[in-house]
Amino acid sequence: MCPRRPPPPRKLTTVAQPLHDMGAQALRMVLEMLRRGEPEQQYVHLPAHLVVRQSTGPVPVPPAHDRAR
Repeated sequence: MCPRRPPPPRKLTTVAQPLHDMGAQALRMVLEMLRRGEPEQQYVHLPAHLVVRQSTGPVPVPPAHDRAR
């Protein structure tokens, strides 16, 4: 009997976020808050996108010889 090997690691699907833009916007908001003396409620929309990798998709079907056991 051959020993069973673990499956290779999968690259996870993730959401790419614009970290530099997020930091720059946060700094602008803090500086504006310091200038005004009071916080102003704001909603900021920054684009993000899905990075599809190996963890997205149907569950892989094991080879026929593994299912027979």
